[in-house]
Amino acid sequence: MKKKLLLALCILTTVFILTSCKTSHNEEFSNIPTYEGMVLENLQNPEDSEMSVAKYIIKDKNRKEVFKEYEKILLENEWSVTNKNSPEGMTIEKEDYKAMITIEQIGNNVKLTIIRK
Repeated sequence: MKKKLLLALCILTTVFILTSCKTSHNEEFSNIPTYEGMVLENLQNPEDSEMSVAKYIIKDKNRKEVFKEYEKILLENEWSVTNKNSPEGMTIEKEDYKAMITIEQIGNNVKLTIIRK
């Protein structure tokens, strides 16, 4: 009985770990991972241009922390950080996809802007 209980516990733990490690992606840019807690503030998706701009707010964080943590998330998801200007922002690439990310401190919150083409 103890062996069955231990086996069931191991299986549940494994399933929990595997499902919690999944990175979510934002709706605006389906292949760019999200940073936990980022809320869309504004989206500009002009029809005449290839450039789209999404502005997010992350509450109660500082930009150095967001920069470091978001860079780690991007690298874990196989993005290349090609131009790093810590903690103000970075340029990222994956395959033929490129984006620029700026990080701005506004009071206790962070404004994270993603510009992609």
